[in-house]
Amino acid sequence: MIGSFREFRSLFLHQFASSRKHRKTELSLFSIRQREGESLKDYLQRFNTAALKVPSATQEVKANAFAQGLMDGDFFKLLAKKSATKFDVFLDRTAKYINMEDAQASKERARRKA
Repeated sequence: MIGSFREFRSLFLHQFASSRKHRKTELSLFSIRQREGESLKDYLQRFNTAALKVPSATQEVKANAFAQGLMDGDFFKLLAKKSATKFDVFLDRTAKYINMEDAQASKERARRKA
């Protein structure tokens, strides 16, 4: 039995504190990493979904977090050579690279069928 309001408050907060939604911060974007075998397209989609939950993140923060989460590979090297501080520039370069990958995959499939 609850003996006082103070005890009730403590029990109530303890019970429901874990279900409270925590606000995402810019730092949470830096924990997003491209997974082994995950396509660039899927990583970008997952990153964008998370970035939308952090409205305070600047273009520069999003660009740095996105680049830092990339797996080593051709696209990462391309970004390292031509760095950018605006996320919109990263999105444009990423879209072009994804289109190039899709075109190469399509060409490879056509070659196998022939």
